[in-house]
Amino acid sequence: MLKLNSLIMMLWLAMSANLLATENQTDTERLKVLQQSLQQQGLVGLLATAQQQGTPAPLIYSQWWVDLITDPKQKPVEQQQRELGRQIALKLDEEAQRLPKLTTAKDREAALKFLLDLTDWLAASHGYGNLFLLNRSQNLAAVPLAYLTAELSYPANQIEIWLSRFKGIQNQIAVRIEVLNRELGKEYFKDREYHVSGAKKRLWESYGGEETFKTNGLEYFWSEGLKVIVAQRTAKKLKWPFPEATDRPSLPKQEAFFVDDEYAELEAPHTTTNLWDSKHHHRILGGLGGEGLLEDIRYLLLFRQQVGHFPTAPPAWWLKDKPHNMTAVEAAFNTAWAPFRGKYGNPPPDGIAADLYERIQHGEIRDDDSEKIRHFNASKAGPK
Repeated sequence: MLKLNSLIMMLWLAMSANLLATENQTDTERLKVLQQSLQQQGLVGLLATAQQQGTPAPLIYSQWWVDLITDPKQKPVEQQQRELGRQIALKLDEEAQRLPKLTTAKDREAALKFLLDLTDWLAASHGYGNLFLLNRSQNLAAVPLAYLTAELSYPANQIEIWLSRFKGIQNQIAVRIEVLNRELGKEYFKDREYHVSGAKKRLWESYGGEETFKTNGLEYFWSEGLKVIVAQRTAKKLKWPFPEATDRPSLPKQEAFFVDDEYAELEAPHTTTNLWDSKHHHRILGGLGGEGLLEDIRYLLLFRQQVGHFPTAPPAWWLKDKPHNMTAVEAAFNTAWAPFRGKYGNPPPDGIAADLYERIQHGEIRDDDSEKIRHFNASKAGPK
């Protein structure tokens, strides 16, 4: 018993020493450990090290924000955190190339779980860079989930559990406000709606058919900030009143914040990695999106739960007319969904579900960045 107690005490002391060593690490040392894990063992090693040591994801500011730092001690740390973010983005690019090669439900489920765990880790710190990275990670996680949803042998209730883990932190308005205000350096953006009237109201009604148009107040705050710069440039009788990215260095921080980089001036394709060093605060206003595939998966799951299978044999009416605007699978899904059409509103799930199912069967499921790369390469190649 004495030996057992001594062994327990030794183990406790060793664990305490490791914990104390981790707590006493500086931010720079923690970052170095994470970077080494990432370089040597990839994203899996990074996440394992972070979880083992209880190290949260670093809060990653924009490169624009870091460039404005004057504290010689703070700047290297912030830049190191941004470099870690860049390396994570590059590793996510590698993961995007690996996902289409997975063929079993077991491998796809493992990839899905890992990417969601990584997303959760990145999302714990609400930084500018964190939003873009977790958006990419979550978007990638939807790829294996799509394939699992189309696999009837994979439990539908487990798919619902996976879907519940897609929290969309990057699109939550409270998080967006927190990030924007931190980057600006003051409490400026607020969660509110504002009403439009007159010609603008009538214009939006013609598009949306709503009696009263409301839009997120974040856009209002952005336009108010930009309006100050435009007024100054107009007073100076400059040829072009709207500021461009090249004007930022001459503006105070509180004004430069409202001037983003133009996509047309940046390297294409506009992926997370390629845009890592550029400034895109306005994009955060409306949310980063990245949930289109996720919505399609929900429609496919709904179709599967109601119909019970994925029909592919075209119905007789399609064989007779063969409408050019509907594939055989779309027609089969359309017919199978007929008993449920009155129960569910618009858009009807069958068309979206059929399109996703066909893309899955052809191995054409891609995350947003991979789709941008595909379009870019196709445009370079020209028409066939």
